[in-house]
Amino acid sequence: MGIVIRRSLNATLVGYVGFLLGAFNQVILFPAWLTPSQLGIKEVLLSAALFVSMFSQFGVHFIMARFFPYFEDRERQHNGFLLFCLMLGSVGFLTAAVGVSLGREQLFNLFAEKSPGIHPHFWLVLPLTFCIGLQNILETWSRLHMNIMANTLTRELLLRVALTILALLFGKGHIDFGQFLLGYTLSYLIVCLLLVMHLKRMGILFLDATYLKIDKKRFADMLQYGAYVILGGAGYVVAERIDGLMLASMTGLEFTGIYSMAFFIAALIELPRRAISQLTATLFAGHWKNEDFPAMQALFRQVSINQFLLGALILLLIWTNLDFLFWMMPNGEIYRAGRYVVLIIGFTKVVDLLFGGNHEILLNSPAYRFSLIALVFLGVISFSINYLMIPIYGMNGAAAGTVVSVLLYNSLKSGFIWFRYQLWAFDRKTMYALLLVGGLFALQAIWPTQHMSNPVQLLSVSLVKSLVLMILFTAVLFRYQLSPELSEMWLKNKHLILNRFTKTPKS
Repeated sequence: MGIVIRRSLNATLVGYVGFLLGAFNQVILFPAWLTPSQLGIKEVLLSAALFVSMFSQFGVHFIMARFFPYFEDRERQHNGFLLFCLMLGSVGFLTAAVGVSLGREQLFNLFAEKSPGIHPHFWLVLPLTFCIGLQNILETWSRLHMNIMANTLTRELLLRVALTILALLFGKGHIDFGQFLLGYTLSYLIVCLLLVMHLKRMGILFLDATYLKIDKKRFADMLQYGAYVILGGAGYVVAERIDGLMLASMTGLEFTGIYSMAFFIAALIELPRRAISQLTATLFAGHWKNEDFPAMQALFRQVSINQFLLGALILLLIWTNLDFLFWMMPNGEIYRAGRYVVLIIGFTKVVDLLFGGNHEILLNSPAYRFSLIALVFLGVISFSINYLMIPIYGMNGAAAGTVVSVLLYNSLKSGFIWFRYQLWAFDRKTMYALLLVGGLFALQAIWPTQHMSNPVQLLSVSLVKSLVLMILFTAVLFRYQLSPELSEMWLKNKHLILNRFTKTPKS
């Protein structure tokens, strides 16, 4: 787990740099130059493309993660596994493209009343779907070779650099909004080309058809597995993206834009999981192949506690500084309406982190079909709750629906994993971590900043509160060894830092 944490934290640091750039885009550039409705259009296009891509890929990147250990043979180019997956993904995209084209009018009708501004740009959904699908395959292949830095650089950093450039061009009047969206789509294509170059430089871009070797039984197993994860993945995407699409359909693009802004702020919490899960999914697949349940149990708990602690700290700091963030944001009074969306979605993300790698465990287990049942359950529950709550509570209703869906979904999965395999993500340290986080949230509420109008006072109070909370969090974390991995890494880095600053200069 040590190497996983080290590589994951390195990738997380790069991800945070990318997030800072993304935050600059979302907090400064976009509110200044794009209207909430235009942000809503961008969100709807991306959500639609992600939903279609889940079907168009035939579950390829899930197939890759599960079956790669059975094809692994570098001397034989892993028996043509990458080429096979690219071919399968291409067939899936063509199938999805035909389906979207045939159902175009029905899709338009969903947004005709509340969000007609989507129609002129809807054609971008298919090109965006293709690029996202190809990017997922290439990133998965890189991850299977225990390399996640390139994935993080392209997904978290380069895509945001492209958005910064596009926003600057749009804000200065050099391009119109349609060209902005086209450039956004092309940036995904550029990322795919960079990933291809990276894989070639690593010497793992294996496309020689003469090595392609897949026996009929394994092929049938992969297709069956893919069929299950397509529906399961669709349930996951529904739960992740249905709120934005339903807001656009039921309330309009302006509310969708405000909601997407709040959702972006809360999404910072998930960065530790994005990095850690890229490596742990591969490790869980290996443990299942070897039937090493003790190693799986240890990894399960380590993932849970580390993800939760990092995510909870991030949410605590976001909530503490949120009022200052809205003050600093151009047109922040518009986006302040999403204040409680940030808290609710942030809480949802932290809950998801707390349940650790249950998704990766199920997806790689012999009982992967239950993962399908759970994901379909998640999609149905999410759609139903949003359908009931959005007309009554608007954005906050959409966020609350996500909380309920995620809690039920994770409880179902974790209960099944315990009942079937006696694997459990929680131990005594989990209770201590929950008490720590709950206590710090209660403490930060003592000095509220919501009604402060003086920016100097607002900034001062936010900084003092953040510093005090971080000191208390760190002190308890290391005093009670809630995360030996994080403690060990801190001690190593602390030693290097102290040596750098205390080294006696040569006379």
